[in-house]
Amino acid sequence: MKGRLNPYRNLSAVVCLLAFLAFGCVSGEKGGSGDLDLPEMVEVDLQVGIADVMSPLQTKADEGEEVEKKDENALDGEQIHSLAVLIVNNSTQKIEKKFLPDLTNDEKAKEGELTSWTSEEFRLPKGTKRIYAFANWESLQDEMLNAVIAAEEGDEMPKLPEDVSWPEGGFDPKKEVYLPMSYAETWEVSSSVKKRIELTRLVSRLQVKVANATNHSLQLDVLTFGSFNKRTLLFGGSIKDWSEKSYVNFLPAAETKTLQPMGNEPEEYTSDWMYVFETTQAKGFLLDFNTISKGEIFHAANMHSGTRYTKNTEVKRNHIWSLNLWVCGYTLTLALKGENPPIGGYPVLTSEEMDGLNGTLYGGGPFTLEIGMLRSPENQLTVPNDIQWSIIDIENSDLLIDKQLELAGKTIKGCMVGYSDNGRILGFKLKATTSNGQTISVFPVTLKFEEIFNKQ
Repeated sequence: MKGRLNPYRNLSAVVCLLAFLAFGCVSGEKGGSGDLDLPEMVEVDLQVGIADVMSPLQTKADEGEEVEKKDENALDGEQIHSLAVLIVNNSTQKIEKKFLPDLTNDEKAKEGELTSWTSEEFRLPKGTKRIYAFANWESLQDEMLNAVIAAEEGDEMPKLPEDVSWPEGGFDPKKEVYLPMSYAETWEVSSSVKKRIELTRLVSRLQVKVANATNHSLQLDVLTFGSFNKRTLLFGGSIKDWSEKSYVNFLPAAETKTLQPMGNEPEEYTSDWMYVFETTQAKGFLLDFNTISKGEIFHAANMHSGTRYTKNTEVKRNHIWSLNLWVCGYTLTLALKGENPPIGGYPVLTSEEMDGLNGTLYGGGPFTLEIGMLRSPENQLTVPNDIQWSIIDIENSDLLIDKQLELAGKTIKGCMVGYSDNGRILGFKLKATTSNGQTISVFPVTLKFEEIFNKQ
């Protein structure tokens, strides 16, 4: 019958197929060693965390070190809301492994509060890889980056954008527009490992504080600061100078703020935190500060207004920056002397009359501050003769060996630890009072520490 299957013909086909499969297995052997001609696999798992605010970009840590930690400097919503990790073969540019965890039911991720994520163990061929990780990329509204996230395992890695732009409306975790983060590294996979990834935020956080240390009220009308880039590199590097820039307004739109005259403490205005892209300004960042002095004054009402430039010339990503403006009826001069004790040599003495209330101490070690003349730039404002000084509100006291500053008369002594600590500064306030306890003024002092070799 023509429609009837021939059992012998089918059997022959099965035998041939088995022979073909057997031959295929044998052809995968090399010589007589029995080693299969397949890439060697290793066991890997990923540990994803976030670089601390104010840490250097993509701070490294030992492989296998735990990454789950709470960044004490982070505000609500500044952590992970969404996450993607892609591992790409460096030769073929094929995506070998992709992680796009579903975090929709994670209570912390819902609020942008997830600090770490760990994959299950998986197998990966040995060799050179490029590993990319992104968090909260949706906030950037970048089509090229969205296409990368949408790619699947086995696909050729889509082209990544070199830079990304500031989204309309900016970043606001309170409105569920979370802070974008990135990570990229060339990775040599040679053995089983727990691979650590530290995401870096693409933005920095900025705040302005204004204190009224005068004897009259002060109305704040304009408080803008900038200008800051509207674009940034996706993975960091040297800060580029983009033509697209803007100023940040640190007063609520169409509002003014009035600070009352100083009593025992100056009244302060503290702005909301603002997010900016990293930026460099050769002359420093421009502050436009317009005020009106009210009450019994002996000078022009706009005397404290004007434009000023910061000494700081760059704002890096993933840092916190606070600009403190101190409006004062008096000026004060300070002289700083440092004594750096090198090993096996005579102490190196450094001294300078401080620029305002900011000074630089080179190399750590003992230092002395001499309080100079108290003057009044405001006409008819009397400088009392019976001034008594005190130190209040010490910040970063762990930079001092005994965490204390010693004040005797007009001399302040301290001893700095023998190293610079990630650009941190020692801050404190000098309070001037009369013998009957009346506060005349309060002066914020900052000491920046640098290596002795940076001294010109």
